[in-house]
Amino acid sequence: MKNKLIHYIFVALLFLPVSALAVTVDQSVILVLPSDSSQYTVALGGAFNSLTINTSSFDFSMSGGQTIRLRSTDKKNLTNNFNAATECKTDYSEVFLTPGTTTSITVTPSGTCTTGSGTGIVGGGGGTSGGSVSVSAPAPAPAPAPVPVSAPSPAPVLIPVPVPVAVPVFSITSDLSLGSGGNEVSELQKFLAKDKEIYPEGLVSGYFGRLTQVAVQRFQARHGLPQVGRVGPQTRQKLSEVFGFTQQPSAPVTLPAPDLVPVKFALTRGLSLGLEGGDVTQLQLFLASDKSVYPEGLVTGFFGRLTVSAVKRFQAKYGIDQLGIVGPKTLAKLNELMNVSVPPVSPPAAPSAPVSPAASSADLNKVQELQAQINSLMQLLNQLKSQQAQ
Repeated sequence: MKNKLIHYIFVALLFLPVSALAVTVDQSVILVLPSDSSQYTVALGGAFNSLTINTSSFDFSMSGGQTIRLRSTDKKNLTNNFNAATECKTDYSEVFLTPGTTTSITVTPSGTCTTGSGTGIVGGGGGTSGGSVSVSAPAPAPAPAPVPVSAPSPAPVLIPVPVPVAVPVFSITSDLSLGSGGNEVSELQKFLAKDKEIYPEGLVSGYFGRLTQVAVQRFQARHGLPQVGRVGPQTRQKLSEVFGFTQQPSAPVTLPAPDLVPVKFALTRGLSLGLEGGDVTQLQLFLASDKSVYPEGLVTGFFGRLTVSAVKRFQAKYGIDQLGIVGPKTLAKLNELMNVSVPPVSPPAAPSAPVSPAASSADLNKVQELQAQINSLMQLLNQLKSQQAQ
């Protein structure tokens, strides 16, 4: 079965004092904003006490000496009450937060920045640090000596303590289409199966087949979306609204660092400009291990221009046509260098009879994985034919 996509957010539901919530980001962490499903990366080496994910903003609680570098591959303006400027790069935008004292910083993404520009307000205000002006006040006149007065002991004041509340997280963050597989497809099928008019079959298999495609088209028709039969940004947003995953978290959450180190990860599909996912992340991690191939070393999970250039350098180094896409020859060389073996993909034989209910789940998973690999190879072949025609 295809390798699972990296979990973008691990949510801790235990409410603890701020002093016990200090987090150091050992590997890059990807956050998802509920309002529009946009994605943001907390870069390696960041540190903070706690994080609250709101509908359209992030609240970081930080102490003196802690820093955060927050990036947006959508090149969003990262407006914040710390007045730190957004730096707009070629493929992303980022903001660097480094308070001198304990403070709470709110980052509100909006719009799109322009390459080479910086946004932000210079000056004081909006937090306990950043551009404040010291003003010396005159010393007050000495007060007359107070007359001792007996006062009753004050009654104790009760302070309400917030109760941790489970925060639902919308788990579908990738584009899904015919031939896709994995946990996100299973989640999609579970959502659609809640409405028998949309998905009467209710089959949850983890494989995006024809029944799932038809169910997605029915969902899109009901909510006024183009009936393309695939899950893109608009359909993901509507799914999030319909199934109630847009409420604001009521308690801080902490983020343990995910496992983003290179492992024996077999790449099984063609990769090209615009794709994203766990296999893109693993590709970038492997290429970044060679500075002559990928000097920028940016690991975002998105196949952008920098990744295209890195793939071309890799292909030139190993005598492969420099197309900037990961095709069969490049896949083979990458898997060889990563010390993994991928069995050759062959078309499955036409079944002579329907699959027996007694068939093992392992056999079904193998069939689904082979089908997904075949679809990926066919898509890559069509791209190559299109380039040759040009």
